[in-house]
Amino acid sequence: GGAGGGVTVSGAGALSVNTVSNTAEALIRNGSNVTTTDSAAVKLKAVDNSIINADAGGGVVGITIGTAGASIAVGAAVAFNDIGNTIRASIDDSTVHSAASIRLEATSNSAIDVLTIGIAGSLAGALAGASLAGAGASSFSDVSNIIEASIIGSTVDAVGAINLVATDLSSI
Repeated sequence: GGAGGGVTVSGAGALSVNTVSNTAEALIRNGSNVTTTDSAAVKLKAVDNSIINADAGGGVVGITIGTAGASIAVGAAVAFNDIGNTIRASIDDSTVHSAASIRLEATSNSAIDVLTIGIAGSLAGALAGASLAGAGASSFSDVSNIIEASIIGSTVDAVGAINLVATDLSSI
């Protein structure tokens, strides 16, 4: 008879890279002159709703069958996700007179939802055999937004309240 043997080396991987870089602005600027009448308010609102949904997976199975054999299997997945936005509501170098109130609002609702999976399986079916399997998964996520509600170098007055609101509701 004969003898058979073999080596199986298997590998699989996945890489996911996602970047969002936006600017959302609501501005009165560059020497603008704004005046409201009849109880009208001044409202500036900038909102960001950036979302990254990332899934990365790598799976592999290695099989060796014979009188002597070895099987090696490696599976890996990596995801890199980054959101870096500028959200700004601002009155800059201008004059604003409101017959009611003034409200500047900047809000970020950025979100990163990520799933990474690495799967590996190895089988050496032999009289003399070795089997090795390894898997790994990793995610790297970052949200670094600039969220600003501001009045800079301006003349501003209102009959009612003047409100500046900057809110970060980002999540990973």
